[in-house]
Amino acid sequence: MLGRPLNNENEYLYARRVGTQLGLRELNICTGCGPGAMEAPMKGAAVGHAQQRYKDSRFIGMTEPSIIAAEPPNPLVNELIIMPDIEKRLEAFVRIAHGIIIFPGGVGTAEELLICWGF
Repeated sequence: MLGRPLNNENEYLYARRVGTQLGLRELNICTGCGPGAMEAPMKGAAVGHAQQRYKDSRFIGMTEPSIIAAEPPNPLVNELIIMPDIEKRLEAFVRIAHGIIIFPGGVGTAEELLICWGF
């Protein structure tokens, strides 16, 4: 899941509800591991997993050195993958994912969308 920190409470709640629906289906979550659009689906999935009594939750945070230096992983991440650069990070997202959901973001999110689209 890609996106930016969400300042809008409605966007955050929507991303969390999407995560809950994924969690109810016992799906795991892989995000950029930051706050907002990356944390909300993990929180929602944790609720969905708990309702299903799913105990093997994987909350994968995919990052790279310049991002992790500026922003620590959110506390829900239980598997942290640090790729050498942004291009390898985006390639890893595409390779690990069964589907990609993109929440509201800025220029960086648009760039990530276009790069993922190119894979």
